[in-house]
Amino acid sequence: MDVSSDALPDSNFDAFRDAAPPLPGSWELIDTICGATRQWIATTPSEIEVDTWEPCVSGRPGCDRLKTPWAKGYGPALADGLETGGVLGSNAVTEYVRLYTLPGEAVAQIEVQVIQTHEGKVLAAIASDGRPSPSPGCGQRAVYGPYGLVFASDGPEAVQLTLFPAGSLTKAKGALKVAFADTSSSSAPLSGAAVGTGTIFLGTGKAPLGVAAVDLGSGAVSGKVTSSDVPCESPVAHKDAAVAGSYTSIVRIDASGKKSVLHNLGPGRQMFMLQVDRQTDKIVWVDGIPGSLGAKDVVLWQAAWVSTAAEFVAKRVTGIDSPTIVGGLGALTVNDGLVLFKYDEREYRLHRLEDGRGWKVAAEATDSWTTPFDVTKTYLRIGTTKPPSKSLTIGMVRLRVADLGEPTLTPT
Repeated sequence: MDVSSDALPDSNFDAFRDAAPPLPGSWELIDTICGATRQWIATTPSEIEVDTWEPCVSGRPGCDRLKTPWAKGYGPALADGLETGGVLGSNAVTEYVRLYTLPGEAVAQIEVQVIQTHEGKVLAAIASDGRPSPSPGCGQRAVYGPYGLVFASDGPEAVQLTLFPAGSLTKAKGALKVAFADTSSSSAPLSGAAVGTGTIFLGTGKAPLGVAAVDLGSGAVSGKVTSSDVPCESPVAHKDAAVAGSYTSIVRIDASGKKSVLHNLGPGRQMFMLQVDRQTDKIVWVDGIPGSLGAKDVVLWQAAWVSTAAEFVAKRVTGIDSPTIVGGLGALTVNDGLVLFKYDEREYRLHRLEDGRGWKVAAEATDSWTTPFDVTKTYLRIGTTKPPSKSLTIGMVRLRVADLGEPTLTPT
């Protein structure tokens, strides 16, 4: 069904719950097992308006801000980026969520997850009606990788995986129902999921914490999560394996479900953030010593993507003295040898993996920084908000890397 964005309902989302969201293009309902919340896949993602930009108010060289093209007077806002530095099929992509408030409603009632290339071409989009599910512990998410896109919904007894291979991002090619953890409760809600070439890695959301591998062709589960596993969650996939951070180590999970500890962080150290640079085959992480007044000896590290602990060599990139790091580093992305992370509300830091040198990236005078959306050797894209808000992303700034000049930070 085609629904024009100019044909919004007069009252609220009940008017379109059984039809399609009032957004540009054509949408098809996704079958899930997660209760009342409706989800749709865009069957014509090319009709979704692409990013358009205008110069930053300050006039600083190489700085543009996002002109939100879907406004239509109904109050959209950008939500935090979900994954950065990812791939969908053979494309390097980033994603973000746009929030929509319909007439007569006080809060946003439509969420649209947009997945696009770094150049701005929309490859896929998923819309949600925003109504909370009545099912306790029920969660839904779209994850993607070399295989394509997988929509995961966890119900009372299993996780349903609706499959959209890279060649079919607008039409589901089937669904799998899997139970991937041994648990005393009826289900193990997802804490994270990551898609490889032909495998999806599912992380549990409650004890026992761990990650299992599911074959996207057969639905066979390998390495089902058990209480004897090294506790870890939120896997990050690369090729057809994944890594996940435990509190004190980095764990590898291969497509057969085999789990092994690649690296122990060291006495007193705790994992804060783990990412993979898929362009340079590097595992990148931040760890430190937690404390009640903030973390100490926080370090950004890298290591080559390897299969065994014997091959793993941790290389220090730089120390980080950011005052925002208390229980973790909540805003970091890595791509093509560059690491971008939030230093504080007014400053980001950009470092090169090759030599640790970097730049301070200041926010516009009237903005505060929120989440990093993506980083390439050409552009940085960072979310913005207006004080007094510290978290709700309502805009995006794009900065040209070449206009940052020569690096001013040396590794510590």
